[in-house]
Amino acid sequence: MADLQYVEAKDRLTDLLIDVRDQRGTGADTYLPVTHGLLGECRFQTGDAQAAVPHYEQALAMCERTGDANGVVAYLGNLFEVQRYLGRAEPAADCGDRLAGAWERVGRTAEATRMRRRAAIVRAGEPLNRMVAVVGGTTMEIDEVKPAENLHVQFVFERNRITLRPAVELTNRGEALGGSGQYSEALTVFREAAAADPFDAHSRYQEGFTLLHLQRYADAADMYRRVEELAPGWFHCRADLWLPNN
Repeated sequence: MADLQYVEAKDRLTDLLIDVRDQRGTGADTYLPVTHGLLGECRFQTGDAQAAVPHYEQALAMCERTGDANGVVAYLGNLFEVQRYLGRAEPAADCGDRLAGAWERVGRTAEATRMRRRAAIVRAGEPLNRMVAVVGGTTMEIDEVKPAENLHVQFVFERNRITLRPAVELTNRGEALGGSGQYSEALTVFREAAAADPFDAHSRYQEGFTLLHLQRYADAADMYRRVEELAPGWFHCRADLWLPNN
């Protein structure tokens, strides 16, 4: 998994589940939820979000049965993200509310408050892309920021889906290639990143930028339009779209 070999990891974990299916006791209680959680992650990161759900649900049920509070928090968080990725607002919001309760039970009231607000936004209809504020390392909605002297606020994007890790890693590689002027090679990698996550806006944004460098202006314009569809207002996609059209 660390090397993005999610298919190979999934196969090994599946074989492991078969080997230990009859085991009982504290060892099974400890490692079976971890195994299911990792299987869910492998499924999710390879784009099969629907197949990840039952693994996360089994891991969560096991942790709830054994009273593993940290596990409950982890797998509710996984379910919140996978349901968001699948575009299922109500199940995602329900997981968010349950996660807020789990945070409260372990005394993490700030995390609970933040998650409850996020769950409400998801339930009401989460935008494809919006701005949130980071103040002192804490992420909050813009209307939650209280004016104060010497207040340092960072504004960042919050999308309605997380980006799958293969797309993140490939985009980073493409940016390194583009930074060294290897635009054709970067273009190939950005397209691999986009294939790894059909909802990712940033790999497509960088693809559009690379196409501009390659003087493929019509293709760049098409790509910036796609970015706008996935994440309206993502960085400079609207201004960059103006360039190849003028």
